[in-house]
Amino acid sequence: MAERPQGSFTRRLSLGEGVDPDHLAAAYGNGVLRVTIPAAPKAQARRIEVTREPASGRTVAGSAANE
Repeated sequence: MAERPQGSFTRRLSLGEGVDPDHLAAAYGNGVLRVTIPAAPKAQARRIEVTREPASGRTVAGSAANE
């Protein structure tokens, strides 16, 4: 109620990272402002081919530590 002065009213919001600014929407009706702030689409998943190098025939000796 304290934010409802007579006359015009302005409020600014800073939107953080991860917001899709091209698809923001706002609607006003019955004294209520409804703002829709969609998240930005995530980066597209991509496949990376993993190849196996030929075995070198070399054995590496080592020990396992008990923790």
